[in-house]
Amino acid sequence: MSIDAFNDLLRAQPFQPSIVVTSSGDRYTVTHPENAVLGPDGTVVLFDSMGLAEGLRDLAAIVNLSHVNAIEPQARAA
Repeated sequence: MSIDAFNDLLRAQPFQPSIVVTSSGDRYTVTHPENAVLGPDGTVVLFDSMGLAEGLRDLAAIVNLSHVNAIEPQARAA
């Protein structure tokens, strides 16, 4: 994934909550554009607001964009 593509995701209006899937299989839910910080070198700091409630993953991760395999839209509650 490119820096520009990731920035487009964060700047989308309206913002679409998404799940970032990494090459290790970890999944981070980004519910707000401020929950992801992109550095100029392609490093992403992800703050997962769902992680604590689910108890399944860390609340934050530092990932290089080269390890972002997919960005999936977050399923909406019924």
